Amino acid sequence: MPAPVTDIGTALFTGIAAAFMALFAALPAILAALVLLVLGWIISGAVAGLVERALRLARVDVAAERSGIAATLQRAQVHADVPHIIAGFVKWYARLVFILMAAEAVHLTAISTVVNMVLGFIPNLLV
Repeated sequence: MPAPVTDIGTALFTGIAAAFMALFAALPAILAALVLLVLGWIISGAVAGLVERALRLARVDVAAERSGIAATLQRAQVHADVPHIIAGFVKWYARLVFILMAAEAVHLTAISTVVNMVLGFIPNLLV
C-alpha cells in the first residue's frame, strides 16, 4: 500500500516515481515492438522485391499487355506495371501484419483492432 500523501512534494515525487516504474516495466515490450517494426519493414520490402521478380519471370507483365490491363492502367495514368502493383500490395499487407504484431506486443488493443479490420477487409478488394 502506498504511503499517505502529506504534502505536495511527496505527491509529486510519488507520481513521478510511479510514472518511471510504469515506463521501465513497459520498456522491454516497447523495444520488442520497435525491433518488430524495423525487421518487418526490411523483410516486407525484400519479399515484395522477390514477388515482383517472380512475377516478371512468370511473364505476368506480358500477359497484362495482351489482356489490355496495361493499356487500362496507362489510360488511368498509373505509372506502374502489373508486377510492381501486385508487389506493392504484398509489401503493404506484410507491413500491416508487422504493425499488428508490434501493436500486440505493447498491448495497444485499439490499434490492433483497427489494423486487424483493415487486414480482414483487404481480401475483399481482390474479389
